[in-house]
Amino acid sequence: MLASFDVVGSFIYILMYVFLGGAWLFLGITIMSCLFDLSWLDDALNLNNTAALIAVAGGFLGLTLIYSGANIGNGPGWWCVIFTGGLGLAVWIILGLIINICTKSFERITVERDIGCGIRFGTYLIASGIILARACAGDWTSFSMTVVDFIDAWPVLALAGLLILVELYYIYSAKSGKNNNSIYGSILFGIIFITLAIMFVYLLPPTTENPMYRTVLELFNRSLPV
Repeated sequence: MLASFDVVGSFIYILMYVFLGGAWLFLGITIMSCLFDLSWLDDALNLNNTAALIAVAGGFLGLTLIYSGANIGNGPGWWCVIFTGGLGLAVWIILGLIINICTKSFERITVERDIGCGIRFGTYLIASGIILARACAGDWTSFSMTVVDFIDAWPVLALAGLLILVELYYIYSAKSGKNNNSIYGSILFGIIFITLAIMFVYLLPPTTENPMYRTVLELFNRSLPV
């Protein structure tokens, strides 16, 4: 119902985007395996790593949300979905890598089998997917305007920063000899991440409704070559 007008009601187009979504998820899971060192086959299934299973499941849902958001709105072709979804995927991956640099989350999940870390990182991947899906959604106008409108994704930076602070707290607590490995605490943080993401999406107005939007847009258009 929210897809482009020429897709809704067309079996051929819907089937094409279903197959495109399958390829998208396969690519995303492959990237997670290569860059995040989180493999659903090696870690989750063969090694029976529950922490990795939770993180990979969160990543799968996050990827699905981003692709779904990219399909919302009218556009001239399938490449609009790839471009807007690609922006969301790139930010999603880069922030995941930054989080790992600051907190060593991947090693704690795959090597130490820290279930709490897997829960927190997995729910973050879902929550960030919600925010990025909102930023990917909307009618297509041009490549440059799509990049400008993607500013709607800014709350994901705050969410990533919050996760880093939470993980640093757990690392500090472990080094101090405190036992803060309660799964219930991690579940609570996961609920907070997802709740914050939903609040960001529903309570914060789109960038285009901000009074500063036209000013920024004018400056952006002036900077483009004639």
